[in-house]
Amino acid sequence: MVNKLMIFERKIMRKMYDPTRTEDGYWRIKTKQEINDILKGQNIIGFIKKQKLNWLGHVERMAGDNIVQRIKRWKPMSKRTIIIIIIIIIIIIIIISVALRPNAGHGLLILDVSRSHTTTHHSR
Repeated sequence: MVNKLMIFERKIMRKMYDPTRTEDGYWRIKTKQEINDILKGQNIIGFIKKQKLNWLGHVERMAGDNIVQRIKRWKPMSKRTIIIIIIIIIIIIIIISVALRPNAGHGLLILDVSRSHTTTHHSR
Protein backbone atom coordinates (compact mmCIF):
# COMPACT_ATOMS: atom_id res chain seq x y z
CA MET A 1 0.00 0.00 0.00
CA VAL A 2 2.83 2.39 0.89
CA ASN A 3 4.56 1.71 -2.44
CA LYS A 4 1.35 2.40 -4.40
CA LEU A 5 0.91 5.66 -2.53
CA MET A 6 4.49 6.71 -3.32
CA ILE A 7 4.01 5.87 -7.01
CA PHE A 8 0.78 7.87 -7.12
CA GLU A 9 2.46 10.83 -5.42
CA ARG A 10 5.34 10.75 -7.91
CA LYS A 11 2.86 10.63 -10.81
CA ILE A 12 1.04 13.71 -9.48
CA MET A 13 4.33 15.57 -8.88
CA ARG A 14 5.46 14.85 -12.44
CA LYS A 15 2.24 16.46 -13.67
CA MET A 16 2.53 19.42 -11.30
CA TYR A 17 6.13 20.23 -12.15
CA ASP A 18 6.39 20.88 -15.87
CA PRO A 19 8.51 18.72 -18.18
CA THR A 20 12.16 19.60 -18.67
CA ARG A 21 13.49 20.79 -22.02
CA THR A 22 16.74 19.11 -22.99
CA GLU A 23 19.69 20.82 -24.69
CA ASP A 24 18.72 19.37 -28.07
CA GLY A 25 15.20 20.85 -27.84
CA TYR A 26 13.25 17.73 -26.80
CA TRP A 27 10.89 17.59 -23.83
CA ARG A 28 11.19 14.90 -21.16
CA ILE A 29 9.51 14.19 -17.86
CA LYS A 30 11.43 14.79 -14.66
CA THR A 31 13.30 11.86 -13.18
CA LYS A 32 12.67 10.45 -9.73
CA GLN A 33 15.85 12.12 -8.48
CA GLU A 34 14.82 15.52 -9.87
CA ILE A 35 11.45 15.26 -8.14
CA ASN A 36 13.14 14.24 -4.87
CA ASP A 37 15.47 17.25 -5.17
CA ILE A 38 12.48 19.57 -5.61
CA LEU A 39 10.63 18.04 -2.65
CA LYS A 40 13.80 17.99 -0.51
CA GLY A 41 13.20 14.43 0.63
CA GLN A 42 9.65 15.03 1.87
CA ASN A 43 6.92 12.64 0.77
CA ILE A 44 3.29 11.78 1.47
CA ILE A 45 4.17 8.89 3.81
CA GLY A 46 6.19 11.17 6.09
CA PHE A 47 3.37 13.71 6.07
CA ILE A 48 0.78 11.08 7.06
CA LYS A 49 3.01 9.78 9.88
CA LYS A 50 3.51 13.33 11.15
CA GLN A 51 -0.24 13.95 11.15
CA LYS A 52 -0.85 10.70 13.06
CA LEU A 53 1.68 11.77 15.71
CA ASN A 54 0.07 15.23 15.92
CA TRP A 55 -3.33 13.59 16.48
CA LEU A 56 -1.88 11.25 19.12
CA GLY A 57 -0.42 14.25 20.96
CA HIS A 58 -3.80 15.98 20.76
CA VAL A 59 -5.55 12.91 22.20
CA GLU A 60 -2.94 12.54 24.98
CA ARG A 61 -3.52 16.14 26.10
CA MET A 62 -7.29 15.61 26.41
CA ALA A 63 -8.91 15.22 29.82
CA GLY A 64 -9.00 11.68 31.22
CA ASP A 65 -12.80 11.52 31.30
CA ASN A 66 -13.12 12.55 27.63
CA ILE A 67 -14.95 10.03 25.40
CA VAL A 68 -11.90 9.77 23.10
CA GLN A 69 -9.67 8.86 26.07
CA ARG A 70 -12.18 6.24 27.23
CA ILE A 71 -12.32 4.69 23.75
CA LYS A 72 -8.50 4.68 23.58
CA ARG A 73 -8.26 2.78 26.89
CA TRP A 74 -11.10 0.38 26.04
CA LYS A 75 -10.19 -3.26 25.42
CA PRO A 76 -12.73 -4.93 23.08
CA MET A 77 -13.78 -8.51 23.66
CA SER A 78 -14.17 -9.50 20.02
CA LYS A 79 -14.44 -8.14 16.49
CA ARG A 80 -18.23 -8.23 16.75
CA THR A 81 -18.06 -5.96 19.79
CA ILE A 82 -15.93 -3.47 17.85
CA ILE A 83 -18.41 -3.42 14.96
CA ILE A 84 -21.36 -2.87 17.30
CA ILE A 85 -19.59 -0.01 19.09
CA ILE A 86 -18.68 1.64 15.77
CA ILE A 87 -22.30 1.40 14.61
CA ILE A 88 -23.50 2.93 17.90
CA ILE A 89 -21.00 5.80 17.58
CA ILE A 90 -22.11 6.48 14.00
CA ILE A 91 -25.76 6.53 15.09
CA ILE A 92 -24.95 8.94 17.94
CA ILE A 93 -23.08 11.24 15.54
CA ILE A 94 -26.03 11.22 13.13
CA ILE A 95 -28.51 11.99 15.92
CA ILE A 96 -26.36 14.85 17.22
CA SER A 97 -25.85 16.31 13.73
CA VAL A 98 -29.60 16.17 13.04
CA ALA A 99 -30.39 17.75 16.41
CA LEU A 100 -27.95 20.62 15.83
CA ARG A 101 -29.37 21.55 12.41
CA PRO A 102 -31.42 24.80 12.39
CA ASN A 103 -34.49 22.97 11.00
CA ALA A 104 -34.04 19.97 13.27
CA GLY A 105 -37.66 18.87 13.51
CA HIS A 106 -38.67 19.22 9.88
CA GLY A 107 -39.00 16.17 7.71
CA LEU A 108 -38.45 13.55 10.43
CA LEU A 109 -40.79 10.58 10.57
CA ILE A 110 -42.37 9.75 13.91
CA LEU A 111 -43.73 6.25 14.45
CA ASP A 112 -47.04 6.04 16.34
CA VAL A 113 -47.05 2.66 18.08
CA SER A 114 -49.87 3.41 20.52
CA ARG A 115 -52.44 1.66 18.31
CA SER A 116 -52.58 -1.97 17.29
CA HIS A 117 -51.21 -1.10 13.83
CA THR A 118 -48.25 1.13 13.05
CA THR A 119 -48.78 4.34 11.13
CA THR A 120 -46.35 7.04 10.22
CA HIS A 121 -46.95 10.75 10.56
CA HIS A 122 -44.79 13.55 9.19
CA SER A 123 -43.79 15.98 11.92
CA ARG A 124 -44.51 19.62 11.16
